Amino acid sequence: MSKWKITLSGVGPVLALCVLAGCEHTVSQDKTVRTRSDGTRVTQEDKVTKQSDGTTVRTESRKVDRPND
Repeated sequence: MSKWKITLSGVGPVLALCVLAGCEHTVSQDKTVRTRSDGTRVTQEDKVTKQSDGTTVRTESRKVDRPND
């Protein structure tokens, strides 16, 4: 087999799955990291994605890392 056929046989199914299942598209993404005076780090992430069926999904997360005492 040629290298082209081997590459196509490996990449083809992955691309087909992406097209058939639909991939989400990131519309916007924002990440904010703040460090407080006591050393605590607060990380906030906000992400808006558009699904393959046209719906929009907003995901918010917040993580607080406190220093060890």
